Amino acid sequence: MSFCFCACPVLHSLLFCLAAHIFCSTGTFYVLQGPVHRWPLEEDALDVGSAATKYHGTLKQHGGGDPGGGLLAGGGMAFVGVSANNGDYLDLGDGFRFAATAGVTVAAWVRADAPVGGTGRLLSLLDASYDNTISLSAYDATNGKGRARFYITNGGTYNDLLITPDVDAPRFFGAEGEWAHLAATADADGLMRLYRDGATHPTWANADGQAPNPESITYQYAAVGRQRGRNNNYFDGAIRDVRLYARALDETELALIVIVSAPTANPTASPTDSPTDSPTTAPTAAPTTSPTAAPTTSP
Repeated sequence: MSFCFCACPVLHSLLFCLAAHIFCSTGTFYVLQGPVHRWPLEEDALDVGSAATKYHGTLKQHGGGDPGGGLLAGGGMAFVGVSANNGDYLDLGDGFRFAATAGVTVAAWVRADAPVGGTGRLLSLLDASYDNTISLSAYDATNGKGRARFYITNGGTYNDLLITPDVDAPRFFGAEGEWAHLAATADADGLMRLYRDGATHPTWANADGQAPNPESITYQYAAVGRQRGRNNNYFDGAIRDVRLYARALDETELALIVIVSAPTANPTASPTDSPTDSPTTAPTAAPTTSPTAAPTTSP
């Protein structure tokens, strides 16, 4: 599918600001439904929640100290990982509910500043019994290869997608200090995939993975930046525009999200134009024309 973007600036603005992103195609419209939850990490008023419920996060540091990070001038939030067992995290509260009705997608812009413990969590959802989990994290970042781990537990049944150091694949996380758009998906049949900047790689998939629980689950331990509940695996860097969908987005949809959500306000808090070691497999249907006027606020 090829895409074109509306030339009319008024219509262009309206299309990008709708709750469901609508892109004009050849005589048709392509609709990308919005996320169930979204944290732009700019201000709470921009957070998105289902059924008029917004789970605003609270930036904390383990042990009750003052967080070392905070909001960035150009958007997003800095997280200071002091060690593998201490650092900043965004607490999403004890009553966070989510139903992965047709799968799940976790997506965010991420800047890894330094490896801390090698397993810093981007998003971690864990119920009280540990029988249901959704987690995306770094994996052994100390080897400098930017690997990742995406794992899911559904009713006590567990599986993951693990990019191990011995696999000759592009790095998933950007180089230290480099922004990249990262995403993990799992469909209702358990097919798990990873994407960087809207593209995937043949080794970034597990066809025999684990589907998330489609029921509405209370994830008592829910956090951005660490594994809440076990108080470890702190992330060191910056994160912005965290999105949680109740289905597995495809390459085309993720490529579109990269375009409409790319940080531009602050040169020190935006991705490089050409990330090094990016996936060699391009999106199957990436937009062929960039927007003529990027929105000032991400949809």
